[in-house]
Amino acid sequence: MRLALLLILLVEGFFIQGWYRGQPEAIQEIDSKKAQFQTLERNLAGQQQKLDALRTQISQLKVQRTNKLQEFQTITGENIDWNAVFSRLLSAESSGARFLSVVAQPSGELTLEGIAISPEAPRTLLSQLTSISDVLDLQSLRWAQDNDPPSFTAIFRVRR
Repeated sequence: MRLALLLILLVEGFFIQGWYRGQPEAIQEIDSKKAQFQTLERNLAGQQQKLDALRTQISQLKVQRTNKLQEFQTITGENIDWNAVFSRLLSAESSGARFLSVVAQPSGELTLEGIAISPEAPRTLLSQLTSISDVLDLQSLRWAQDNDPPSFTAIFRVRR
């Protein structure tokens, strides 16, 4: 029995000695892994800051895109084909009148100002402006005969 007890103590001593020999290596590996973990945490924190900055930029770009879309819709006047409207309006300019300015509102209202360059312009302009009624409804035409040369203001509403 003493021999068995001695044998057990020797076997335990062998295992304990092996465990103690491996312990410094394990501690060194744990320290190494801790250092790697801390480095990764710092890198992750830096990446998180970059990610937050990018999210802020994305939010700002979304706001800008929304604003630009609203501006575009205002400019295009809710699907008014301004190119066709202006082309048709300018085709009505005759040799008797000269168009000086056109102001378009997003609501579809157009104001045209011009002058008469021939004496018959006050008589012929009305028929010229009503000839484009497929695109524009003439709301009013006012002449200022006292001006030299006579000037006019025409107000239209765009047909949709």
